[in-house]
Amino acid sequence: MRKKFLSVLVVLLIVGFIVSTPPQAAAEESVIRLLISAGGSGKAYIGGVELFNQKYKGKYRVETDTIAFDSLLTKLMTQFVSRTAFYDVVAVSSNWRERVWRFLEPLNGYIKKYGPENVNELYGAPEIEGLTYDGKIVGLPVRTGGDVLFYRKDLLAQAGLKVPQTMDELLNAARKLTVGPPNQRQQYGISMLAQSPTFTINNLSDFLFTQGIYFIDKNNKANPGLKGKEAQKVFELIKTMYDEKLMPNPMEWTYDDNIVALQQGKLAMTLEDYMRAPLMEKEGVSKVVGKMGYAVIPNTTQGPEKPKTRGGAWILSIDKNSKTKVAAYEFVKFMAGYEAQLHMAKGWANGPAVLSILNDPAFLKANPAAAAASESFSKLGSRVPIAIDQRPVIEKELHDILHQMFLNKIAPKDVGKAMYDKINAMLR
Repeated sequence: MRKKFLSVLVVLLIVGFIVSTPPQAAAEESVIRLLISAGGSGKAYIGGVELFNQKYKGKYRVETDTIAFDSLLTKLMTQFVSRTAFYDVVAVSSNWRERVWRFLEPLNGYIKKYGPENVNELYGAPEIEGLTYDGKIVGLPVRTGGDVLFYRKDLLAQAGLKVPQTMDELLNAARKLTVGPPNQRQQYGISMLAQSPTFTINNLSDFLFTQGIYFIDKNNKANPGLKGKEAQKVFELIKTMYDEKLMPNPMEWTYDDNIVALQQGKLAMTLEDYMRAPLMEKEGVSKVVGKMGYAVIPNTTQGPEKPKTRGGAWILSIDKNSKTKVAAYEFVKFMAGYEAQLHMAKGWANGPAVLSILNDPAFLKANPAAAAASESFSKLGSRVPIAIDQRPVIEKELHDILHQMFLNKIAPKDVGKAMYDKINAMLR
């Protein structure tokens, strides 16, 4: 009897244990923390993040924090120096590569193991230059920009002009497309943005880079090409456009001025980021809907180096100290992949990093300048104007030199050398 009682008791205890023991918890989602800019790039990423969280629900979850663009680099550097990777994945501008690469996880091994295959083909070999440091890929591109020639195709046709292929043809077209007396232009032939240091360098890069003239060489020193005859010709051309009032005063001309003037039909040509083309085709806002054309900026292979266009990329990188590197890479790869890139391009105004999307019919319909950008990226490639720590200071100094040229305080033939000497002095 006692033996039977003990057996029953054991059974009851086992049953009670089973009943009182909670079922095994399901595997928790891996949380990936992301830090991005609160500006246009950050807004574009949200579409991709939502798509990722939906697709990988139960396995991965991305939690996003946004911060003002002006504060983003400082926030990143604080995390890097403290070696506390609160954010696993961080948005990095290609302009910052020199400053941050040592804190970022090299991705070559991840790419080899997890893909994507044919990275150069996917993003275009020129873009990989902006992702690599010391032979190591430190991020994948998620947003790109690049400049092309915006022009009024109807006005060129009326003037019997073809789309400019050289800087001389650009000057000739600007002369013929400028309308009205010098002090009261009804329409300017071309424009240049030089109101702030950053826009000065960006727009000046359009003129110089397409002629094979860079500010900084591969050793991060002043580029000797700035002192050459090709650079001298570019500065003389810009000064001619200014003196003949073929352009509005570049020292006062802003991005907003440029877009509004194009929309109102008061500007015939400009060198602009291709992602701004939809503003030209906006019904009810723009007066030039259907009248705009877009092409590769006039370039030459006769310059001191290979011609490039001014461009850059936002990349997603992984902090070296992240504890979830494999999960973080899955997210980075997804965001830089075709599915997310097409989704963000069509619905979130993102400049796609996957070059084939630039020729996607749906994207071409949304952005008529995409074909010109595709040709520019594939044939020329893009280059960041000044990708070193001293960029802000150098921008300001070169901006001031260009303004001195406009104010007749320095001759165009001496501008390139002055810029070369100034960069050299700051980088010693």
